[in-house]
Amino acid sequence: MRTFAMGEKARLADLTAATALRVEVAGTATGTDIAAFCFALDEDGQIHGDRPPVSASRPASLASAVALVSGGAAEAAFDLDLEAVAPEVHRLLFVVASVGPDIALDAGSVVLTVEGEPVVAFIMDPSEMKGQRALILGEIYRRDGWRFGAVGQGYRDGLEQLVRDYGADPAVLLSGADAKPQAEEPRAEAAVEVETADEAEAAVEPDPAPEAEADTTPVSVVEVEPEPEPEAEAEPEPGPEAAPEAAAEPEPETAAEPEALEAEPEPEPDAQLEAEAEPDSEPEAAPEPEPTPEPAPEQAAVAEAEPAPADEPEPAPAPVPGIHTFEGTGDRILRITRPVPAGPVVAEISCGGSGNFAVWTLDSSLEHDKLLVNEIGNYQGRVLLDERGTVTERLKIESDGPWTVAIQPPTAAPWLLGPVGGDGPEVLRWTGPRTVVAMTHDGSSNFMVRVYAEAPAPGQDPYLASLANTLGAYEGESILPAGPCLIEIEADGNWTVTPETS
Repeated sequence: MRTFAMGEKARLADLTAATALRVEVAGTATGTDIAAFCFALDEDGQIHGDRPPVSASRPASLASAVALVSGGAAEAAFDLDLEAVAPEVHRLLFVVASVGPDIALDAGSVVLTVEGEPVVAFIMDPSEMKGQRALILGEIYRRDGWRFGAVGQGYRDGLEQLVRDYGADPAVLLSGADAKPQAEEPRAEAAVEVETADEAEAAVEPDPAPEAEADTTPVSVVEVEPEPEPEAEAEPEPGPEAAPEAAAEPEPETAAEPEALEAEPEPEPDAQLEAEAEPDSEPEAAPEPEPTPEPAPEQAAVAEAEPAPADEPEPAPAPVPGIHTFEGTGDRILRITRPVPAGPVVAEISCGGSGNFAVWTLDSSLEHDKLLVNEIGNYQGRVLLDERGTVTERLKIESDGPWTVAIQPPTAAPWLLGPVGGDGPEVLRWTGPRTVVAMTHDGSSNFMVRVYAEAPAPGQDPYLASLANTLGAYEGESILPAGPCLIEIEADGNWTVTPETS
């Protein structure tokens, strides 16, 4: 059985040849009742108002080919026949929610089984559960066949908020569906309700490039330490609550990739399949600032960059610690070196393959820890490592093409100075005061924006806030904590982040 991390996805055909599956979901919430649901979404990611979820009060649906066969409360099992799912149904969401008092969930999990044998599981990390009363644990959806995704999307306002986000009226859709589940189990062969033809919406979800078998031929991996290219740059105007050190801290170059120095390959024994490299030289100190100030730094994928305030002098740039760059092809267990002794670091990762590309951090027992990347085809993005106090020494890479991993200090992340946009994963650095931030996303899958302390004090929880945690399109606002902090963005479409500057 495979255990997925939050956000991990895979083709069901790569997990099992079976099309008859059982989806087992579970959740707990102290002092309240739990209910389990399966929602059917159309091609546009919407719930039809006349298509209520499969639950204890409606234990089957012909269109989604799902039947609740046991439980319905804190534990439930849904049987699913993929060959019988109606063509207008493109996505199935498996959900647990508290339906009694306003009490948040404590835990949640989802397991796919075939004939009683578990195939894949996702267990929600309790540290990711911040007061949610409803939780999308997993999804099964059409894209180049059927796929399974570990979601972990939570809703503080409960099931009603989830239903509204997917375009339906909770008062209509959940009439009787979110009532307290009956004590007895629903019968195993539930009556199937036939849905009307008006519910059909003919559409096909665009397919990405198919996944390919990864080339496992080991190759040598090299580390390159680039020479930093600092510029004299502007800083964001500090607010009354900004961290004192933020006002004097310079801004690094944000968009350009580092220029590599000469690299020397250091082959490792084939039995270990590792790449280990040490930096060749110490980073050079930054040059003296030019007498004439330069404009604010170019930001990564800037949507509408705002100029730096004209009435403030620009500080001299500080030296940026060395960036450790590793290159290779195919599957590898990569030993990395950190540019700073402690705290979070930024990994800039790219891949030029055509099949599946996945990168995990490994713990001291060589077990999967955090899923950094899980994409098909070309990839380019930044992600955070060790943002929760861990110290990663190795990465596991699965690829069928060439890849590059650059481990950077947090000061190398693009600075959030004004409106910024992108089309995939990113890490931004904020050094301003506590403020309001507006966000948009036009993708179809996860959009998550989390904030972590850049240099947490001993004993401090580095996790500061979740600004957004949703599926599909999003437009909203939240409160960005005072810096210095790091903003990790997970997205599959175009996004924007705009801090309030006045």
